[in-house]
Amino acid sequence: MKQSDYINTLVEQGRFTEAKLLLSAGTVRPEAIFELAFNLGNGFYSCGHFRDARDSFSLAMSHGNIGVLATMKFANCLLQTGDRADTLSILYDIADNVNALPQEALDIFLRIAVHVREYQLLAKAERKARLRFPNTSFYWFAGGTLACKKEQYFQAITFFGRAVELSPLKASYRLALARSLLKLKRETQAIKVLDELDLTKISCIADIILMKRLFIEIGYHEGIENCCSELTRRYFQKNQT
Repeated sequence: MKQSDYINTLVEQGRFTEAKLLLSAGTVRPEAIFELAFNLGNGFYSCGHFRDARDSFSLAMSHGNIGVLATMKFANCLLQTGDRADTLSILYDIADNVNALPQEALDIFLRIAVHVREYQLLAKAERKARLRFPNTSFYWFAGGTLACKKEQYFQAITFFGRAVELSPLKASYRLALARSLLKLKRETQAIKVLDELDLTKISCIADIILMKRLFIEIGYHEGIENCCSELTRRYFQKNQT
């Protein structure tokens, strides 16, 4: 079996580290490197090994064009490994052609823009994303995030409200909607939005802590007590395992 075929077999089996070591040995035919590095980059990316994925995509890019989806994955790898400047450079290069991005690439683009709070990039993509994929809740959340930055809270409520309709169990969307309602002094509505969540089903403890802070801001004692009880339950559960 040729070495390139063996490396491909390792990738197919999910043995990515072994494949990377063989590929880095410098004994693979040059014409085979692009495909191997490209497949390896996607493999590492799929399991969240962003540094290894970055290295593999970078190697592939030195031998050919990896396409827009892999380029967005590479940008996310750069962000996850601390290279914010190069991440944003890629996004700004792509920003004027976001309509050409497949949905997975568009999703990565918007999630990065929201995460790093790069509102100029967000403004270039969030509306176009909703027009193309109107039933994707995150794109409504992205629009609400931009509206909040502009202090357009009525619009933010509309966008976050739609995100909640599409993904009613997503705590971060409800928290964003509640914060926007509070900006307009709609405490009762904010409480209702948060009270509809089952605290035991919220996976991220940080979301429960944020909810507790909102209840403190409102002065809603029952909500504060419920959050404290759930946080205490999880603390003891964690220390018993």
